[in-house]
Amino acid sequence: MNRSEASAEFTFLLLLNTLRRLNVAVSEVSALRWRLREDLLRGLELRTKQLGLVGFGRIGHRMARYSEAFDTQIAQSDPYVSTQRWPAWSLEEFFERFDAVCVCRRLTLETTGLIDQHFLSRLKTDACLINTSRGEAIVEQDLIGILRVRQETRDGMDVLVGEVTRSHNTSPLLELHDRG
Repeated sequence: MNRSEASAEFTFLLLLNTLRRLNVAVSEVSALRWRLREDLLRGLELRTKQLGLVGFGRIGHRMARYSEAFDTQIAQSDPYVSTQRWPAWSLEEFFERFDAVCVCRRLTLETTGLIDQHFLSRLKTDACLINTSRGEAIVEQDLIGILRVRQETRDGMDVLVGEVTRSHNTSPLLELHDRG
């Protein structure tokens, strides 16, 4: 398996885990609390959801193919890609209308800080945000602010700011993810 296939599979796994809260379910079952906290185990189904892919390179394209099997409406936002099969939507439309937004675009000067308060504040109430690009693609403080106010927003972060420089283990996002 090449790296882009492995990355795409991991991104898809992260999307399903974030929607279904598999990690929470495993923890609750292991602690013998699943009956006491069933409300935490209720997840969202990918079926019939709208998935916006920010970046439509190898990973984004594979994510679209995987998601089709779940009857998911797929759109992409990548200024360098044109495809008839999956329509292009604006980032504003993704954040206002889509159930899940997956950031899988390469980090460049153009994409550093691409997802900020402007977009994050537009997330649907129970939306799911996935980032497997680089932590710096999302303005971390803006994301933290949204997650503190809107606890129903689900996020799946494979990457954090400072990952490359090894300063990510102090990220306040780690504390937010400990909330269950």
